[in-house]
Amino acid sequence: TEEEEEEEENVAAQEKQLELLIRKKAELEAKLRSVRSTTSQVELHCEDLKQGIKQHQSQRQTQFSLPPNDTDTQDVEMMMMMKDNDDDDDENMEKATKQITDETKITETEISKLQNMSEWYNSIREVMEELSDLKTISVEHAPPPSSSSASSDQKEEEEELVVQLKLLDVHILRIGLGPTATTDKKNSSPFRVMNASLVTSSILTDAMFKYDSDNDDDDNATTTTTPTNENKNPNSTKKSPQEKATVSLTIPPLDDLVHQSSTYLKPPHDIQFVIRESMARIRSFISRVVELGILRTRYLTQIQSISSSSISSSPPLDQEVVCTLNAQITVVLRLTPDCPTLPNGVYVDQIVGVGGWSRKDLEEMKDVVNGKGCFGPVSLMEELVREIERREANVPRTPTLPLRR
Repeated sequence: TEEEEEEEENVAAQEKQLELLIRKKAELEAKLRSVRSTTSQVELHCEDLKQGIKQHQSQRQTQFSLPPNDTDTQDVEMMMMMKDNDDDDDENMEKATKQITDETKITETEISKLQNMSEWYNSIREVMEELSDLKTISVEHAPPPSSSSASSDQKEEEEELVVQLKLLDVHILRIGLGPTATTDKKNSSPFRVMNASLVTSSILTDAMFKYDSDNDDDDNATTTTTPTNENKNPNSTKKSPQEKATVSLTIPPLDDLVHQSSTYLKPPHDIQFVIRESMARIRSFISRVVELGILRTRYLTQIQSISSSSISSSPPLDQEVVCTLNAQITVVLRLTPDCPTLPNGVYVDQIVGVGGWSRKDLEEMKDVVNGKGCFGPVSLMEELVREIERREANVPRTPTLPLRR
């Protein structure tokens, strides 16, 4: 019947559902066994970790006498949960450490290069200072003014920096710098030259320098000098002619250089001008005092002094030197401010001769010698002596009277 068929269908459906439930039960039981197995493994691992932590605590307590920390055992589960994250963090840390190490190596390489460049620059600077005879001694703030009641105009003229330079390994130049009067953006230096002076003595003598008075190799070359401070034999009381101070010159003040630099030049060209011209002036006076010392050892010489205002005057005054020769000729030499550094720095101003010398011969010798373009008085006198020797044979001699028998 229909009812029996429906019951059979229901029974069949229930049997199928029962089979599905049985299968699902078997799967769940298998999964439960797997979970239990995993749990037991985790528990064993945790026990191992606990044992390791306890051993570590006991070792730490033994070595450092520290009490055991019970909280370490409570953090095991958290450590297990963060294990994967820690692995990622370790990997990122390794990458960051490697990057930092590489950057450190690059930085160390750059530092090494900069140190080598600095050493090279310092060595080159020392060589340039030695070759240029210019060394920086100090750069300091200027001392405060002594008078506290100075006016505002005077305060503007006060120096702020003091620079001391060693010139030619002997002389010390002091330069006072003050603020610039105008605020020019194109001006790279905020200071200008206010004053300049020599700290060391400005008096030069031929005894300060060693020279060869018999050196005639180059007539137009300036005499090479070497500073000296003592004799070779300090126990000897006898001095050679060049060790006696026979000629002395005073280097004039440098106010004219400061005035010219402040009038025609802007910073920093003004300080360059003052330093360069100061060195040139010192070199010129050293060469001149040596030239005059050699001149005095060879000829009967009278040297006129140079006034302190002659160099700064406009136009600068010449120095007068009178020399008398054995050929009965006396000459008056004029040494220009450029003597003996430039050609034509010295010339014959007047020449007088007796004992048969005609005025024509004297003027011709004067023109010939002045046309040589000599640097210093020594080379000019050598040219004059050669010209005298060439013409001396044609000079009529004074007749001698016959002797009485």
